[in-house]
Amino acid sequence: MTASRMSDMQRQLVESGYTPLDDRVWGRIGFAGIAYSDGDASEDGLLLTLRCAGDVSVFSPELRSACVDWPSFYHLSSERANLLRPFSTEFSATTRVLEIGAGCGAVTRFLGETGAQVLALEGSRRRAIIARERTRDLGNVEVVAERFQEFAPDARFDVITLIGVLEYANVFSDAPQAALDMLDKVRAMLAPGGCLFLAIENRFGLKYLAGAPEDHLGKPMVGVEGGYSRGGVRTYGRAELDALLARAGFGQRAFHVPLPDYKTPVSIIAPAGLQADPQEFDAGTLAAQAVRRDHQLGATTFNLQRAWTGIGENGLMLDLGNSFLVRAVVTGDAEGVEGPLAWHYSTQRSGEFARESRFVRDGSGQLVVRSRALGSVSCAADDVVMRVADEQPYLCGTLFVERFRTVLTKPGWTIDELAEVGADYLNAIRGALVEDGIEITLDDPTQILPDHYIDATPFNLISVPEGRPVYFDREWAVPSPSLGWLTLRSVLFTYAGTTAAPMQAVDGVERVGGLVRAVLERLYPGDRLEWLEAQLLREARFQSVVTGVEQGERLREALDIPLPTDASVDNGSGYDSAALFAQVDRVSQSLHAGVAHVGDRVGSVLEQQDAMSQSLHAVVGHVGDRVGSVLELQDATSQSLHTVVGHVGDRVGSVLEQQDATSQSLHAGVAHVGDRLGSVLEQQDAMSQSLHAVVGHVGDRVGSVLEQQDATSQSLHAGVAHVGDRLGSVLEQQDAMSQSLHAVVGHVGDRVGSVLEQQDATSQSLHAGVAHVGDRVGSVLEQQDAMSQSLHAVMGHVGDRVGSVLEQQDAMSQGLHAIAQGIAADLHVLGSDAALSRHKLDGLLEQLDAVSQSLHAVSGSMQVEIGRVHGDVALANERADELLKQLDAVSQSLHAVMAQLGAGMSAHDRSIQALVQNQQATQAALDAMTADLAQLQRRSFAGTLGRVSGWFRRGRI
Repeated sequence: MTASRMSDMQRQLVESGYTPLDDRVWGRIGFAGIAYSDGDASEDGLLLTLRCAGDVSVFSPELRSACVDWPSFYHLSSERANLLRPFSTEFSATTRVLEIGAGCGAVTRFLGETGAQVLALEGSRRRAIIARERTRDLGNVEVVAERFQEFAPDARFDVITLIGVLEYANVFSDAPQAALDMLDKVRAMLAPGGCLFLAIENRFGLKYLAGAPEDHLGKPMVGVEGGYSRGGVRTYGRAELDALLARAGFGQRAFHVPLPDYKTPVSIIAPAGLQADPQEFDAGTLAAQAVRRDHQLGATTFNLQRAWTGIGENGLMLDLGNSFLVRAVVTGDAEGVEGPLAWHYSTQRSGEFARESRFVRDGSGQLVVRSRALGSVSCAADDVVMRVADEQPYLCGTLFVERFRTVLTKPGWTIDELAEVGADYLNAIRGALVEDGIEITLDDPTQILPDHYIDATPFNLISVPEGRPVYFDREWAVPSPSLGWLTLRSVLFTYAGTTAAPMQAVDGVERVGGLVRAVLERLYPGDRLEWLEAQLLREARFQSVVTGVEQGERLREALDIPLPTDASVDNGSGYDSAALFAQVDRVSQSLHAGVAHVGDRVGSVLEQQDAMSQSLHAVVGHVGDRVGSVLELQDATSQSLHTVVGHVGDRVGSVLEQQDATSQSLHAGVAHVGDRLGSVLEQQDAMSQSLHAVVGHVGDRVGSVLEQQDATSQSLHAGVAHVGDRLGSVLEQQDAMSQSLHAVVGHVGDRVGSVLEQQDATSQSLHAGVAHVGDRVGSVLEQQDAMSQSLHAVMGHVGDRVGSVLEQQDAMSQGLHAIAQGIAADLHVLGSDAALSRHKLDGLLEQLDAVSQSLHAVSGSMQVEIGRVHGDVALANERADELLKQLDAVSQSLHAVMAQLGAGMSAHDRSIQALVQNQQATQAALDAMTADLAQLQRRSFAGTLGRVSGWFRRGRI
């Protein structure tokens, strides 16, 4: 990278002492990174997923398919970007953004797509590499691997973000008041008029008060009770955080509430919405709707959906929100955007169907909802149309879904009670249709509704103060939806979107699918529900189009989720608390699976189980260890994964193939072993596991080196064989001599063997002249005077050179095997004694350095020999060209002979031509099959990888 081609940001990095490393991440030579990770298996798998994906954008369908558990969802989901979407107008091509704690690049990707000049700072070297891979196609993004405490750029920034970072200040800083020190440094990096975006958990958030574990420590009530340890992670309440920002010099602070939290928000309440009259703007309902979108939420001691309504009515949203999003400035207006009360995002969909809704006041002061599509293409696909109304009035009232939830959240609720509310819902649908001028009856589920009524679910039906039902937000339209389909999806998704209490047990109704059927049987008595299966298929197709991910299997799994029941409940008069807690725990896990697209249904629970987490780490660790176990269990996939992992970690292979950097590759491989040993010393509590991983890595490295040496040997043999080919290697057997002569004469591969065999004197003469070309070069060389002697000398010299190189490679292979065995033995000793002295390890590193130098010397010698062999081969090629010129002269004389043999060879010629045509057709078919297979591999590899990762995490492999 020349100075003239550097951007201003790159020049500033160079001036600050950073250099672009080989992984396209900026850093200081020797910087190892901070000790922060989601785990080797998780992060190595994430990097592999990104490298295999052709599209790494926010709305990438490949990455959406790879979201199979909580870690992958957190790092790849499009919902991560929603946190800063409300402020997207503040980013332009001239905006300088510093993202502190970029992690694996989810928010970095969004910032880069705004066009802003983004500098992403990440203390973990591996996570910085992942963030760079996520933004690999964005030239306006630079990633730096550096500790925040050591980062001192000359530049100033218009925007700085601290998203999920401030809580770690005490962990990575020795300052007495680490959080305040971090905020002071951030303020100093801001340009005049710049702003800070800070996101962090609220330690008094409602879900934590309800018993949800503290996000970082995995234990309930730690934050609520102030049980944080000195020098460890800690979060803050609203007043604490506000005072901390004020002390750091941020004069204006605007607090927002992201829902369900800042990690994957679907709604964000602005200061204006938090301060609005609850009778005018119902923030509590938005919070209740977001509860089921919390992918980490497990069992709670009370129903959060029911609690949020009262919290909103009493103005407690800010103090009890699960997270804070703060926009802070030194001076000026902290809100930065004019007037919105809230934003709601529908981004868990395919990109063309993503949507933003803003709750604002119009010119007359009335509340309205303004929506816009976030995608850049048409909002329609496969008969599914998304209608985006630019502006609609904001309606006050009670959503019909709340009537369903009143039943579903009561312990011991019954199917009859749920069906009774369902009947009221159908009457409300009929009322809305009447207002639209359409009359229907309620006893025929096969009746066809207007296209846009597919979206008339209880979530979009509201009872306004005057009592009439209003169908609002008519977003979706499909051709000819039936009343039965609408009822089916309303019952299913209302139950799945509610934190339901255990129901009263009913014989034969044990799963969600049975519940849906039982309700439909009560709503349509006498109907045999023969239409149900077809409508389920329509729903699966509809969801697949909207999300961009196949939903058929997930819908089936959702219907197969067991229903929590409590036989001890008698008509809801009371319940045993211990039994209810057990049932709530099961239903919470099951319903979480349904709302989180079923595939994520056990993610958060598995993360909270220590023993299972260790087991999963051990299993998935094989993926991080260069996909070892996949190579053993998957035949075709193993080759692809081996190729990718070899490209990722074993740079030795490609360097050896290029032959101009052999010594550097070997040195890098051995140096990597030294790095791994150093890491073992820093993490003595896991020394044994780390050393075993190093042994495996050394084995992989040595295996790769030996494979590449074999490839080099084959390449040299091929080079020598090429000289033979140029001299006519096809004349290896006498019975094919005439065919080879035909190929030389015709230059198109038509061999004239059989014809030449029929020619007595001429054929024998040509046979004598060309028979020894190729494998029998000796006799031809004897007949070619000085030319034959020269070629003989060149070929002998080439053979000597190749033999010398192969002998050196054999010696190197034996040496590498001995080295690997020695390293494995030493590492075995190290692994069995975690308290081994540093002196022993230093000695081992010195031995490795000595081996590296020896390999470097041998590689240099090999490089010289290879260069000489290449020179000799080139000379041989020149001599071969001269010989071929002589053979061309012979071929001209053959034309005269062939003219006389026309009648005799015509039949044979036609046979050979037919054979060649068949060969050409076969080759064309093989080429087409190869192209099809390559295309299929490219399209399916990222999805296959996501599924393989999912199998590992689910324990299927």
